[in-house]
Amino acid sequence: MNTIPAARLRPADVFRVLPDGPDLTVSATAEHPLAGLLVLTLAELGEPVTLPQQSPLVAVSIPRIAHVPCLLCREDFSVRVDLAHEGVPRCGLCGPCVHKTTVAVLGRPDR
Repeated sequence: MNTIPAARLRPADVFRVLPDGPDLTVSATAEHPLAGLLVLTLAELGEPVTLPQQSPLVAVSIPRIAHVPCLLCREDFSVRVDLAHEGVPRCGLCGPCVHKTTVAVLGRPDR
């Protein structure tokens, strides 16, 4: 069970207030006039909800796009990750390098 502070939520994130509670999807976030509070608009509710920014929430789906360097060509490329289930990779293989490596190992595909 991964928890995150409410302040890290962005639109399209899915979380639970309680571990056995319903999934809630963030539609929008806004700062509250009082310091330390966050206003969340949730797809499942008709009214905004105000929470302390440091409230621990159970992460269900936290999709993000991370920019990481390619192991072979050292160029940065984008990769989609779900922070609720996996961490941000430190490196990887970009699409062109995956293709080059596959061709080098398996040979040219028949056309």
